[in-house]
Amino acid sequence: PPPPPPRFFFTQKTGYELGVRLVGSEMCIRDSVNTVAEIAEEAQHHPDISISYTNVTLVLTTHSKGGLTESDFEVAIRIDSYED
Repeated sequence: PPPPPPRFFFTQKTGYELGVRLVGSEMCIRDSVNTVAEIAEEAQHHPDISISYTNVTLVLTTHSKGGLTESDFEVAIRIDSYED
């Protein structure tokens, strides 16, 4: 059977960054990171991505503004609403 789809969890929201954690199988993680990269590229707004086996942490922030902007939330919503 195919692996279960990955799940995204919004893990933190401060005035400076929005954290998103992705949990799933190794194959789902790879595909999902590629999807996140495509979403980020389309939006021209790229999260910091940290990969550890079957966990991925994305951190969205606008470095040039020193904190969160509308762009961070737009990308987060697109990531959160992504379905295979």
